[in-house]
Amino acid sequence: MPSLKQILLILTLWIGSVLAGPGAWARVLMVSDIDDTIKIANVRNKLEAAGYALNSEIRFYGMAEVYQQFAAQTTDLDIVYLSRAPAWLLGSQHRRFLSIGEFPQGTYIPRSDQPAETHKLFHLRRLIEEKRPDQVVLIGDDTEIDFEVYQQIRQEYLDQKIEFFIFIRVISDQDLKISAGVPAQRFLTSVDLAWKMNELGLLSSQSLTWVEENLLPSILAPGKIGDFNQVPIPHFVRCASYSWSAPLQHNSWSQLESFFKKRCQSSASFLP
Repeated sequence: MPSLKQILLILTLWIGSVLAGPGAWARVLMVSDIDDTIKIANVRNKLEAAGYALNSEIRFYGMAEVYQQFAAQTTDLDIVYLSRAPAWLLGSQHRRFLSIGEFPQGTYIPRSDQPAETHKLFHLRRLIEEKRPDQVVLIGDDTEIDFEVYQQIRQEYLDQKIEFFIFIRVISDQDLKISAGVPAQRFLTSVDLAWKMNELGLLSSQSLTWVEENLLPSILAPGKIGDFNQVPIPHFVRCASYSWSAPLQHNSWSQLESFFKKRCQSSASFLP
């Protein structure tokens, strides 16, 4: 028998799907990277990366839940998990990770016959041609070339009236040089990602309220999560240049703003 919390989540998702707004009826393609976007990997440190690669459970806290909220309220949605990691090396671990982490069902595409440099562009082009989406939501991180790839694919389809949304997780604090007019947003945790998706009309207010009530308290006090495999901000994240401002009337979100400042301006770390 489902628990009260599960029942409330189902009701919230259903209400969000009804009240989400016009974006809920668009044909949407969501493409998410895996390593250092939803799965903790630290790809810049080969020694640590080798250890994380063997752990199919370690993940950024709340990302599966935010994806679930988005999937439940988006009527015509294709989800793709697109990774540059070779299929022979991490394919089985990634599939297990997505299953254990309860991420929404989607197509998993590891690297097989394409060079690492062109793998994501090749498949993004193919997916857009096949799916013919009205909106494309691209989620990645700043450790490798996600932003550059996402910018290029958007540029290639500027004349086709496709609305692109780009979200990049802050890991290395890389200067992305986001040009004016490029719909790119940086995020540090699942909850500020949810906030930004809501601001852009991708996530309903009901879903954002659920995130505020169920995920935000644990982001502010990571010790409450109770699962060492779920971490809001791993120790290797560098975020000194990241800033995010919450409207003053939202007290709990203002606490998140203060939390980010403290975490990013100090050497404090939350070890996985």
